[in-house]
Amino acid sequence: METTSNAHDFVPSLNGLPGRLVDKVHTLALRNPIAQRRTESLRRRVLTREFLDSTDYNHLMTRYLVLGRDGLHSAEWMTRNYRWRHFKRAAVLGAWRWLGVYENSEFLIPLVFGDGEGLDFGGARGPIGPNVPICDRLDTDVFGRPVAYQDLKAVKNRSLDYIFSSHTLEHIAALDGTLQLLNRKLKPGGVLVLHLPAYTCTRWRAGTHSYADAKGASPHVHTFYLALDPTVPADLRADKAAKPIDLHVRKHFTVEQASMVGDNSIWIVARKG
Repeated sequence: METTSNAHDFVPSLNGLPGRLVDKVHTLALRNPIAQRRTESLRRRVLTREFLDSTDYNHLMTRYLVLGRDGLHSAEWMTRNYRWRHFKRAAVLGAWRWLGVYENSEFLIPLVFGDGEGLDFGGARGPIGPNVPICDRLDTDVFGRPVAYQDLKAVKNRSLDYIFSSHTLEHIAALDGTLQLLNRKLKPGGVLVLHLPAYTCTRWRAGTHSYADAKGASPHVHTFYLALDPTVPADLRADKAAKPIDLHVRKHFTVEQASMVGDNSIWIVARKG
């Protein structure tokens, strides 16, 4: 779908300035009340099926992109394209800022904007949709909306058509127990979509990465890789914190897709039997 809104031009052009300086100028500019109201207005326009199906979304995601450098390892290399999407567009795009989500948008858009009942598990810091309920330990999401559930157990069993989760399971020690609980919340034939950090981004590995929010510290306790990935180092496979995430998901679901995607991430689509 072609659109002419030019909604990808969210900030003034600062061509000619060093990238890091541009980042600082953009960050300061977006903190004032006028910019915040504009961000909210843009979010309402951007988080729609029409925009995410448009060339404008493609333009936004490929801004500052350098072929041969951006892609699978954009997060590890902290490219300008990655920093643009993650540090300045998160408040507008939510989970749609990730390359892995962008690469699989044709699958995900009908799911998120369809008639099915869904859940965004762990999505407070990067929601997948304007109307998808969130389960997260935080009280509100990055858009300022109340979180629907703070405990997965509060979600009714066999009530959901799909569950989406991005960069969340790596924070949860009880990995298999959580996957089993996610299975219980889905209807028969329901779909689980996981977007997860891969071992290829070294700063995301267990024991290395952590962030703090209103509820306290939240470190990565798992390092994820795919079981059949021949590039995984032997010493990493031997690490107790390293998990072949696709094998763990297969204990509870039928895995339909498991692959490496952009931004040093793993994409898994699984179905409840």
